[in-house]
Amino acid sequence: MTRRQLTPINITARHRSTRTGKPEIWAARSRDGRWTYDREETTGTPWIVQHRETGEERWFGTLGAARAATANGWGHNLAICPDCQTRGGHNDKCPALT
Repeated sequence: MTRRQLTPINITARHRSTRTGKPEIWAARSRDGRWTYDREETTGTPWIVQHRETGEERWFGTLGAARAATANGWGHNLAICPDCQTRGGHNDKCPALT
């Protein structure tokens, strides 16, 4: 079985579940500082992922799905260096592609 790659995170907020009493993660930031992962303090709400450099957001059903998306390609088309931004797309020397 192949394990999916996940973006490493630091948890920034936890709250106890009103249903189970167990701590749940409510906010996190990627260890490289490029992504924030947030959800409202209501059970069943989606995870909102924001690329900090561009402000682009997407919603995911679970934190695992959000971390997999940022680790496996969704973020690559957002992290455009200033040189590529002026050209309207990535070039082969763009640090976002390395």
